[in-house]
Amino acid sequence: MSNGWYKVNIQNKAKVLVKAENHAEALEMYGNQLAQNKSDIEKLVQYFGEMRVSEIERFATLFAVWNDFIIDGIPVPSDNQIIDDVLTNWGPTKGRFSRDTWQNTLMKMKRDGIIPKGLGLHTLPKPEGGKSDA
Repeated sequence: MSNGWYKVNIQNKAKVLVKAENHAEALEMYGNQLAQNKSDIEKLVQYFGEMRVSEIERFATLFAVWNDFIIDGIPVPSDNQIIDDVLTNWGPTKGRFSRDTWQNTLMKMKRDGIIPKGLGLHTLPKPEGGKSDA
């Protein structure tokens, strides 16, 4: 958030991202790249728009972990493999959610078609062994 593109506001006890003073810079910098996927992006924004930040965090973390498995040559990791990786390698803050909560989020992802394809870069481990708390 230090780039001034977005800022965090608290609304009804939930964190919400809103445009900040440098938002136009972000649009100029990334607008062309995002335009070709505008329809898909709009669907995701609508999908995640009513969720709390903590739920979006779980989706993003599970997606990244699952995507890493695919990149590593494991095309269909088990739910336990994904959740174990989250709870073991993604830093202590991920443990604030129960295993059942992670499982429910993963089931919702599958039900709603939020499924990684093994694209992009593999996440990087933090120096102490855990991965980023994304």
